[in-house]
Amino acid sequence: MPRDETLELRWFFAVICRWAWLIAGCILLAVAVALFVTSSTPPTYEATATLLVAPVEQANTSEINTLMAGERLALTYVQMLKGRSTLETVVSRLGLEETPESLEKRIQTQPVADTQLVRVTARDTSPGQAALIANTIGEVFIDYAKALQEDRYRIEILSKEEKIEAQRTLIEETQSQVGAASAKKISGTTELARLQGLLDDYRTTSRALQLEVLHEEPGTARSATLQAEIARLSELIAGTQAEIQVLSATTLQDQAELARLEDTLADYRSDYRVLQQSYEQVRLTASQVPGTVVIAERAHEPRQPVQSRMQYILLAGVVAMLVASGAALLIEYLDDSIRTPEDVSRALGLGTLGMIAQFGEEQAKPVVASQPHSSTAEAFRVLATNIRLSSMDSRLRTILVTSPAPADGKSVVAANLAVAMAGAGLRVVAVDADLRSSRLHVLFGLNREWGLTDALWQDNARRYLKSTGVEGVRFLASGKLPLDPVSVVSSPRMKKLLDDLAQEADLVIIDSPPVLLVADTAILAAEADGVLLVVREGRTGRQPARRAVEALRQARTPLLGVVLNGVRDRGDRYYGYYGASDQGADAGLAQRRVQVPRLLSWSLRYGKDRRSVPKNGSFWPFHNVRS
Repeated sequence: MPRDETLELRWFFAVICRWAWLIAGCILLAVAVALFVTSSTPPTYEATATLLVAPVEQANTSEINTLMAGERLALTYVQMLKGRSTLETVVSRLGLEETPESLEKRIQTQPVADTQLVRVTARDTSPGQAALIANTIGEVFIDYAKALQEDRYRIEILSKEEKIEAQRTLIEETQSQVGAASAKKISGTTELARLQGLLDDYRTTSRALQLEVLHEEPGTARSATLQAEIARLSELIAGTQAEIQVLSATTLQDQAELARLEDTLADYRSDYRVLQQSYEQVRLTASQVPGTVVIAERAHEPRQPVQSRMQYILLAGVVAMLVASGAALLIEYLDDSIRTPEDVSRALGLGTLGMIAQFGEEQAKPVVASQPHSSTAEAFRVLATNIRLSSMDSRLRTILVTSPAPADGKSVVAANLAVAMAGAGLRVVAVDADLRSSRLHVLFGLNREWGLTDALWQDNARRYLKSTGVEGVRFLASGKLPLDPVSVVSSPRMKKLLDDLAQEADLVIIDSPPVLLVADTAILAAEADGVLLVVREGRTGRQPARRAVEALRQARTPLLGVVLNGVRDRGDRYYGYYGASDQGADAGLAQRRVQVPRLLSWSLRYGKDRRSVPKNGSFWPFHNVRS
């Protein structure tokens, strides 16, 4: 099966499982209602009478045509059997205490395929009454059909005459329109020929004057007069050409309209001939013996009700299940938020480098440092490894972390990613470049005073680097928030500062503002070696995410991939694997490199690149990696 169909099938079953409580509740409610209704409703019986339709037999008509006419007539009688006049007579004859409309709801008529038979089925809570109603409808309709026979052909002849007269009127009107269009076409052709001749005269005169100018001395009065006359003729030529173009287009439209009217007139005349032939045929058959209707089989009292209670209950349960499932699928389909790596791939065309589960983000220390054996910490280490796997052919010195909107968790991802990279033996500098709403210092338990803005002013980045308490991770806070952050991040000093920081560490991780809100991020992205986009599951919409990717691509900085943050626990096997293994791990697990095989398999599933890993496991694309 193709991969797209597999994904759709998985999505379908995932939605059904997620909304199973709604589907089960609707089924139980429908079954309870159906059980109550069927227990308080008396059983219903059906009785069927069969009518035979005998068509008109004509001397010049074959037997096959006669049978086909009978079948068509049976289809007509199917509709007439439930007519108001028939049902009113049935109600009056049987003394029923109901209206023809209510009786019609309990009557069903249908033809028997490839025959001249019509079945009339009546429903009632009494088996005898059901049979009586079905037989009475057949008897009443036979009388009604006989009454219609006398007026049948007279009404048809009058109808044919009205149609013939109406068709004749259409032909006369169309003939008049054809004449007018033909005259208009001739007039346009004549005018076009006149303008063409006038244009030829103007061109001939102009060429003669141009030859005469060649023989005149330049600057003389005669030469100036000739030049003026040539200019006037040029204007006349241009105006005449414009008139010819307009008139040519009009003439073409007139020709097309004339052709359309002639085609319409031909169709009207053909329809007129058909109507005349039909009219003569009806007049010839008006005196023939009309068809008849007889009861081929009378209705008998039924012994069993139509449907049992269990059938109604099962039907109610199935309908409730389908409606509830459809509602659940509709809700999920209308949900524009990103929830899975497949959503990321389809909406953005990017790979998912990491999936971070929901956890308490308000901590004084990143979770990778405070809870190194947790599944969340392992997820950040997986993210760090997949970033390296996705950029093996390039040297990453600076990574920009951003998101489409606030509260997507970009600062949390940046802080934990820095700790995870340091755990792999890298010297990391985390930079809080969100000069509008800095938060990275809170995650490291530091203050934001004396940071990025001060380093730009003093042109000394090393002086303002702070220790985070995590080995291998230093931090450059935002400093005092400026009034104009755009001018700060776009200054030449910002590029120099980032270059200086890259010399101080193996990797610089920059926390930037949301890309869709301000211009700071696009400016910073142009100075970074790669961009990591953070989206929050169930909150970030596809359209905002697409706009964020487009804005980042305009900066011409490689997009490393997407981090799906805030993933709710649905029993995912990846998190189950990490959670089960980390609980019993020794204290040194947090400092080891994540094993290559299991991370590579995860990357092959959700990452963009499909590169092989060297046998020695050294796949770090960074420079100056510590042992």
